[in-house]
Amino acid sequence: MTAHGDYTSLAHHQTMTGRHVVDKHLRQFIAVATHKNVSLAARQMGLSQPTLTHNMKKLEESLGTTLLVRHASGVTLTAAGELLLEQASVMQRIYDDTLRQLA
Repeated sequence: MTAHGDYTSLAHHQTMTGRHVVDKHLRQFIAVATHKNVSLAARQMGLSQPTLTHNMKKLEESLGTTLLVRHASGVTLTAAGELLLEQASVMQRIYDDTLRQLA
């Protein structure tokens, strides 16, 4: 893409069609990690708890590592989960800022 209009079209397309699956799962992971509770994060995101649990397992499988330790009172982050939360938060801010600038 070379023209500004092409970038604007991309930003509009991303907004209209939804975020990329990885982006969606990262946003969901950030919510789970922040709330330290899948049910609370699901409620905040308007998702069912089973859907969010499934998506977190898919994210772990795609990364080949455990991110969350699940227990009765919620979740705790593994070392990999802590790293992903830190990096995903930075990536999300950059991505959101870029989309705002392209809009």
